[in-house]
Amino acid sequence: MTWGDDARHFEGNFDFVAVMDFADFDSARTYVQHPLHQAYVRDHASKVIGERVVVQHDWTPPSS
Repeated sequence: MTWGDDARHFEGNFDFVAVMDFADFDSARTYVQHPLHQAYVRDHASKVIGERVVVQHDWTPPSS
């Protein structure tokens, strides 16, 4: 996971980003469905985040 504040080069951007890389879709699904993750979202994150944007990007590194 990497995260950081917006660099403020353009108006209208979101303030913060968190990027999570997973080995494959099954790993991402396991993370999202895990009871601890669900509890965190329900009990904490959903109370402090006003708006959320999700981008799912399937990236395969170029072969050499």
